[in-house]
Amino acid sequence: MSSRVQIVSNDEPGETLVVSGQVFAPDSRTPVPGIIVYAYNTDSQGYYGENKTEYPPRLFGWMKTDDSGRFELRTIRPASYPGMQVPAHIHFTLWGNKYPLQWVDELRFEGDRYITPAMLAEDAQRGEFHLIQRVTRGEDGVLLCSLKIRVQGESNFR
Repeated sequence: MSSRVQIVSNDEPGETLVVSGQVFAPDSRTPVPGIIVYAYNTDSQGYYGENKTEYPPRLFGWMKTDDSGRFELRTIRPASYPGMQVPAHIHFTLWGNKYPLQWVDELRFEGDRYITPAMLAEDAQRGEFHLIQRVTRGEDGVLLCSLKIRVQGESNFR
């Protein structure tokens, strides 16, 4: 399994987005190699499944962090759910290298019209592990985003 995955075809509608991530141990300093990162997101119209259905997601993939705990997801910028005031986001689930299965709060994007002041305040408390991230445009026109994730010693699946 590679540390990089492309979960969309080249003709997928929407703007290409590359998310560069790095996973750290609970100490917030030590990069963790060998973590499986499962990611999925909506399409450019806000749907997960085929033919405008909710599930199962069709834009998904797995990566395994490299020796520096890094991974790269190539997708499209997701859209918000149709008819709902939910910020656009990407879901992540992690496990491996002696760490249990766990979900990570969604990656959201600065400037999203549905991000509330309360969401911004909560995110600011995460320090360098905040999940509302700035999106920039590379020289090639591709959208770029990065994030740091701290893995936990216990599962948060209940």
